[in-house]
Amino acid sequence: MTATIQDMIKEFLAIPGEKLEDRDNFLDRILAKELHHTDEYVMRGELLIRQHRYDKALEDLEVAASKDPDNPTIHFDLGVALSALYRQEDTISELRKAVRLDPESDTMTYALCYELERSGQYSEALGELDNLATFGPQPRRTIYRHRGRILGRQGKWKKSYKNYTRSIWLPYPDEKNSNPSMFTKYREITDIRRMSRKLNPIDPSSFYGVGSHLFNSDWINASADIIGTGMLMRPEVDACLTIGYARKASWRMRDAIDSYRDGIRQLSNIVGPKEISKIYDELIQTLVNCSRITEALECGAEAIAKGADGSHLLKYYNAIKDNPDFKETEFLSRQWDAPYYEIHVGLDITR
Repeated sequence: MTATIQDMIKEFLAIPGEKLEDRDNFLDRILAKELHHTDEYVMRGELLIRQHRYDKALEDLEVAASKDPDNPTIHFDLGVALSALYRQEDTISELRKAVRLDPESDTMTYALCYELERSGQYSEALGELDNLATFGPQPRRTIYRHRGRILGRQGKWKKSYKNYTRSIWLPYPDEKNSNPSMFTKYREITDIRRMSRKLNPIDPSSFYGVGSHLFNSDWINASADIIGTGMLMRPEVDACLTIGYARKASWRMRDAIDSYRDGIRQLSNIVGPKEISKIYDELIQTLVNCSRITEALECGAEAIAKGADGSHLLKYYNAIKDNPDFKETEFLSRQWDAPYYEIHVGLDITR
């Protein structure tokens, strides 16, 4: 009996990550498989996104969209692939279609808001969040957090801080549960809530203080958003590094890369080469781990030209400069098995 595309994908995912040649050969077999049904094109398209084959993924997903144009998941998948290719206008167009077809979807709305924010369309992003808030019995915590980040982009510090504190103060569904494993977590967030009420909403130290406490309490994405707003007010090297760590901890690699680049741009004329080297170190390592070798080389050359002298920076730069086929990076990039939308669009709907 001929194997279905679903069976082939399961078999592919069972191949150990270090067996790169076996995985490549099997992926070629999957690409050669003749498909007929919409769900088959969707399954293969999503697999290709996770394997960084974005152009091929688009081909399958476009066929799927032609067969089922009112399916919001297909338009969302198209948006994910287009985002990975930095086709911003097309990404926003597909994500708008997805949200119009499924306006109650947190995931799709947050993805659209991220892309609108990246393109500087802050009012439009806030409008999408306001529309999402009309669904359900009460405002959701993550909506306030996203509002806080976008308002910070607009320089509206008081409103930004107010939305962040609202997101922290909203109770969690099981917060009063007596489960001992959750007691410490909720005690920590209670302490952070009390602290947040005492701080000055136009002082960047307030954003850094709340964000750092959230980070130390493992509220990762909330901490990165709040610290990121502080960076807009008064950039600091340690804050930039913390944001990058937080983004990588939640598999948001593109956001980590963007945050390092933003930090370098903001701090280059403020701190010396030794301090800026710390950010270049992390940026180059992250690019290497994402198999973006050309960009890593460019960053290494740029850093050295600016006088940066970090030991890790030089180590990674020399390693990839002397070995263009740096296979370790390919292996590392394929180990990430998080949901593809978290890797490429950078979503978080829990914290």
